[in-house]
Amino acid sequence: MAYWCNRLAFYLYCVSMPLMGPVYNPSPPPAIPGLKHVALGYHMLIVGGMAAILDIFFAVRECVMKPTVPADDDEELSELDVEEVNQSMDSMGNRAVLMVGFIQHASARFIGLQHAPDGHEYELYLNHVFPLMVSLGCVCLQAVVYITFMSTTQLRTGPVSRSTTRCLFALFRISDFLFKLGVFVVLSGASLTGWGCSCPCCAGADYGTAVGPCAASLVPDGACYTRVAYVPMTCCFASILVIAFFLCWSRCAASHSNGEDDEDRGDLAVALDSLGTVGTLAAGFVMYNITTFNTDVIRGPFPAEDRPLFGLTNWGFLFLWANWLAFSMGLAVVACVQIINGRANALEPAGRKQYLAAVESMLLPIEFTTLVSLVSFVLAFGLLGIAKMLPPRLEGFIASSMLLVVLARQLQKIWGMQHVASSRANNSSSSIRVPPGPCVAVLQGKLDAITGPSMMFGGFAYNGISFLFRSGAVLGPTYVVGMAASFCSALYLTFTSAIIDFNLARLSPKAKEGFAAMLGETLIYARRSYALCLAMFMMAFTVMGYIKLWDYGSPLSEQGPLGWKYGILQLIGGLLGLLSLWRLRHTIRLEASRLNEAPKEGEGAMGSQGPSLCKVRQMLAHAKLGSSSTAFQVGNVFYEVLFSGVNLHDPAANFAYFGFAVTTLVLGSIALMISCELFFSIEELSDGLKCVLAERLTIHFRLIRILYMASLISWLCSMFFSSEVKYPELWWASFSWSCCGLVVLTGACVWMRSAMGFFSFSEMRSDSSLEEASDDS
Repeated sequence: MAYWCNRLAFYLYCVSMPLMGPVYNPSPPPAIPGLKHVALGYHMLIVGGMAAILDIFFAVRECVMKPTVPADDDEELSELDVEEVNQSMDSMGNRAVLMVGFIQHASARFIGLQHAPDGHEYELYLNHVFPLMVSLGCVCLQAVVYITFMSTTQLRTGPVSRSTTRCLFALFRISDFLFKLGVFVVLSGASLTGWGCSCPCCAGADYGTAVGPCAASLVPDGACYTRVAYVPMTCCFASILVIAFFLCWSRCAASHSNGEDDEDRGDLAVALDSLGTVGTLAAGFVMYNITTFNTDVIRGPFPAEDRPLFGLTNWGFLFLWANWLAFSMGLAVVACVQIINGRANALEPAGRKQYLAAVESMLLPIEFTTLVSLVSFVLAFGLLGIAKMLPPRLEGFIASSMLLVVLARQLQKIWGMQHVASSRANNSSSSIRVPPGPCVAVLQGKLDAITGPSMMFGGFAYNGISFLFRSGAVLGPTYVVGMAASFCSALYLTFTSAIIDFNLARLSPKAKEGFAAMLGETLIYARRSYALCLAMFMMAFTVMGYIKLWDYGSPLSEQGPLGWKYGILQLIGGLLGLLSLWRLRHTIRLEASRLNEAPKEGEGAMGSQGPSLCKVRQMLAHAKLGSSSTAFQVGNVFYEVLFSGVNLHDPAANFAYFGFAVTTLVLGSIALMISCELFFSIEELSDGLKCVLAERLTIHFRLIRILYMASLISWLCSMFFSSEVKYPELWWASFSWSCCGLVVLTGACVWMRSAMGFFSFSEMRSDSSLEEASDDS
């Protein structure tokens, strides 16, 4: 059921994407659409048709063929290892999803022009080429997303056979080619954004429709995106040159690999992935700003009302450069990492070692590009309140400046620890005392448990400030300070995790243990940063109802009464969330401290803990598994609350819609805090005490699942009223689909509960008691 629900969601997405251009494009549509008008968005029908063909093929293949696992000829299956191919395809799919995000923003913000923006005919030509390039890039990358995430599901979960492996590798090669092609096309299309997302220079209300972004009053000096179109073109071409260089260099280095290097560098792919994580973060969250520069900055502030427009100011110009450097350099890092790792997986084990040795000598350019994208991303965040808001908000700029200082100090500190650990490991003299600290596996487990959700919350906080339309509200500074603190905490944690992973991957096994042992204090600050990220986000959320736009058709002077009427929902929800976060965090830490005070009594009460420890690991893995899904869900609800306006004629639907949305966000945030505290508190204890604390906190493991399911149901209940609030004439749209989702979800839960009553699945349940398990299990 989950398999085909996923397919249905993808097909619906393919059908809806072609409608994005006609819905969002503010230009007057032509009487008879031509090919250039059909091209924008309709590329997804090609991907949908290809996906349907592949699904039918795999369904027939599964029914007709019965693959078997060969016994003695595993080496004949392929020259690649299956697990490495699966990991490479997952990585490729994740990065393709990132770049598809730009395509969606570009499709929605494209402004088709009938006349040259600044009087030059080549500008009109580039305006028409922009959607074609974007569409072609989307075809390639969406095909990669489908192949890597969906079409290989049956191949991965079924038994391994020669035919299955050959099919998997064929899809891998196709995905690799489409990914590289898609990167070049997307960057080529992005370089034309200044012409594709620009209103005509010197245009006023006489152009286009009366409600489009080009219908605003004249801007100072007739400024438009076209006047600074060289900024995206310069940044994107620089990114293309970097990618082309590493593509050619990677091919040459691979062709000269002869396998003479015996040093093991198998963890170098992990080091590159850590750089790719930073590049993904920097490029992903600025996509909206680079496509809406004309409407949100040049023609800002929004809503303009009777206030004068900004035009192209010096702050706006710096903001443009910062965003485009973060986007282009971040994509360059993402693409180079994928090219290098994909090339390594395509080599034989003997040649792979020498190839990785050559890669290690070329890491400096990638590290420098990553640093440029990260610094540009932080500066872009700091300039949001100055370039987009009136009155300007300087709190974000102050916070970002302090963050850069902290990140520089953290980088220096961790690099120093790495050099000390490396020198100690290379020192042949006998006894070198290493301070007590976590082992490598525990260190990486703790960081992985909190890095993913913190990245998402950092993005939520970034967009939370980016869409502050009432910066002059009384509680505006409080909101900005809370979101800026959440963003800085999340970015500090993500950067710390990435730089630790990068250094760990390049150390010898002995040096890794020494390096991990020196990071005890760093982990304490990481844990505090995660708690601060959630708490400050929730604090800012409590006042968001009093500073957000509740009706996009009303002037700012009329937003105050609506804020006092509906802002109470977020105030109550945020305060309850903060209280729950503090209470549950305190309870978990209190149990851990009590156990530390009497460790012998706790260990004696449990007896032999070998098999039970395995179950504790399983419980922690299940708690960690839902963190990313919960964070994603919380973020989507946050955007719903932030962007949505109210129905002035139906207060009951407004209260129901926003009330359930706030409930979803609060429940999800509590689940994330519990998951983090459980992981850190249990992993800090000895093996025997881990089992004791897990037994005492069994109710908290159950609570994570209950909160996640409750938040999912409340989200669907909120969607019941979405259409009624946003477009009452189509009230049935979200209501019908939400009912379908709730019925499917309820049916699946009832079926699984009944199945668990008939069959023995106790060993798979993370919330069951810690009874002894057999050695085999």
